[in-house]
Amino acid sequence: MSDSLSVKASPRIKPGARWGTLMFDMEIALLPVVLFAAYRFGFGAIKIIMASVLACVLTEWLYDVCLKREVGITDGTAVVTGLLLGLTLPSDINLYVPVIGGIFATLIVVLLYGGYGQHFMLPALASRCFLLISFADEMTTYTIDGISSATPLTVLQQGGAPSLMDMFLGNINGSIVEVSTIAVLIGFAY
Repeated sequence: MSDSLSVKASPRIKPGARWGTLMFDMEIALLPVVLFAAYRFGFGAIKIIMASVLACVLTEWLYDVCLKREVGITDGTAVVTGLLLGLTLPSDINLYVPVIGGIFATLIVVLLYGGYGQHFMLPALASRCFLLISFADEMTTYTIDGISSATPLTVLQQGGAPSLMDMFLGNINGSIVEVSTIAVLIGFAY
């Protein structure tokens, strides 16, 4: 083997900025989506996002306290995990689902693999997969304005064509983040 090859634990690329700074920037970038969720879905979506964030933060805090480690919740990584998880859920899901998802994402996917930066998959999406398997019916039922209907992907699968303008403006069914393309692009621009 070559002497220039080195094997390291993740993350393999370390940014010059501190994790706390990067996570704060990520939270700011997600703010337009959260604000759009509040506008589009009302307080229910905010409750889901808050439940997810609180579950992630409290799980990490409890883990650190129980193991008598330095409490690491101040860097914002658990907040970002909770935000990302909450945004991938339907806007009217029962509150116990994001709580279970937040605990799973933080405890199983992150902390048991050595902490943030050491896990091998994105915690929020691993948790979404876990929730989709565990709560399939709740995770695939999207209601908007009291009417349950197909998501754009379902429409495409059935041979239809969803309106691109409706998809762009957020007049469609889907998870909290799926319906706000313009808000995601604003966050991306930040």
